[in-house]
Amino acid sequence: MTNLNMPQLGLITLFCLFFTHLTAQREEVILLNTQEIDEDRYEDIRGYPFIWEDWQAGIVINNKGESAEVEKINFNAHTQTFEVKKGVRFIELATEDQQEVVITSSEGPLVFQKAIHPDLPLEFNQLLYKGATLQLVKSTEKEISTKVFQNVGKKVTVEQFVKRETFYLIEKGELRRLKISKKALLKALEQSKKLDAYIKKNKLKLKEDKDLIKFFAYYESIIA
Repeated sequence: MTNLNMPQLGLITLFCLFFTHLTAQREEVILLNTQEIDEDRYEDIRGYPFIWEDWQAGIVINNKGESAEVEKINFNAHTQTFEVKKGVRFIELATEDQQEVVITSSEGPLVFQKAIHPDLPLEFNQLLYKGATLQLVKSTEKEISTKVFQNVGKKVTVEQFVKRETFYLIEKGELRRLKISKKALLKALEQSKKLDAYIKKNKLKLKEDKDLIKFFAYYESIIA
């Protein structure tokens, strides 16, 4: 093991301090034009507005290409904004200032981008698969559903979040909406016999993102 002298230790310490300062500066740049929000704003609504129950680590990239790592981030599918948790503070990122967010999950990076295609109705969408000629995109929304029922002669109003996922295929620049089921996909796509055999052989569950990604990677390989 190499012994370090005092000047070398000093340089290493200085570098570490500089890197920590630089990281903090980048985070401050990313968190410009943000606003703090109330943690308890949804306490009267059943369910959860975010995509993940547990807050995730991730990387936020702004419109200038500057990036910063954040320890706790989540996507509010009701407001269509990313939120960062810093201690007891909840901070909503300014969507207009961000271009990409990468969630570093245990299953691999989850990429959310803006401007994937001009005809997509939502700003931030998850890029599930990106190949040479096609892309698979998922949009997630959580709307508030209101129901009124009678309880011992009194009207009771219950609000709850309802999740809706929409999938799009971008093929050679053209966007089309897809229904995710075996029957619907085999009807909508070319080479249905080969696709059917691939699903059976690999026992794919098309409602799971990881299997859906495998399916479209194979689909692209046989139509290329």
